[in-house]
Amino acid sequence: RIIWLFAAGRAMHEIIRAFDGSSGSDEGSRYCDELGITYSPDYDRDLTLAEVKTSRSFFEPGPRDLDLYTEQLAIYAVCEYLKTGKMHLRYELRVLYLNLKNSENQTSPDIRVFLVRFTKAHLQAFRKELAKHKKDLDAAIKARDHKALPPCREWKCGPTKCDWWSQCKPEGR
Repeated sequence: RIIWLFAAGRAMHEIIRAFDGSSGSDEGSRYCDELGITYSPDYDRDLTLAEVKTSRSFFEPGPRDLDLYTEQLAIYAVCEYLKTGKMHLRYELRVLYLNLKNSENQTSPDIRVFLVRFTKAHLQAFRKELAKHKKDLDAAIKARDHKALPPCREWKCGPTKCDWWSQCKPEGR
């Protein structure tokens, strides 16, 4: 089931790469020395940094519906800012909605491009948050104690959603 959920997104990435001439992997193609993390922007060209997503939602997104996507874009923005000392001019979130309902109430694929703004102050505050998460994760790995970490996000935490559920089983879930 999981493979098919990601197939459309993977195909979309490859189509975009074919059109824009970019290359690379979605699997940690860049490394941020300061934070000690790998990351892979989906598009980084001409001072535009973009994240590409697919969604099976039937409805237009509201501002809160994009939070996870914009957070991922912010991670890339922070890492690139730390590497170069420069901010990109454009940050884009590109989402292919596979099931949006059209005016006849039929599902119809459609793409949306959202321009996201980050200030230097926002990136600096987010950098501190990322550094704390990385430090906490490294400490938990070293101590072999996942209970020191906050639970994963609810949408990916549960017996049918997580391969490590049987070892973790966080309280309240």
